[in-house]
Amino acid sequence: MKNVEQVLQSVRKAIFLLEIARQDPSLPESGPMARLQLDQFMKVLQKLESNIVSLKYKSTLEGHIPWMTHVIADSWPVNELGEQIMKAERSYVELLETQKRK
Repeated sequence: MKNVEQVLQSVRKAIFLLEIARQDPSLPESGPMARLQLDQFMKVLQKLESNIVSLKYKSTLEGHIPWMTHVIADSWPVNELGEQIMKAERSYVELLETQKRK
């Protein structure tokens, strides 16, 4: 299990890479890796970051369903951005699962 700081770094790296990707003027408006999809992912990652920083993950009763990972695995080409988003989401889910056991 990763410590909280490692999970936070992973989420922040995914946010950073998403910010770069969203600046691409050639992003499609729909489909895999579309601007709307990246915007949705950004909102989720920012929420995860906020939960970690505010320690809300410790009192979360419900888990986080790793839906971004499923979308990326099913429809994105293999790339650094997708890999980092999946890593960040998996790390957050592991953090929640560890907290539930305490």
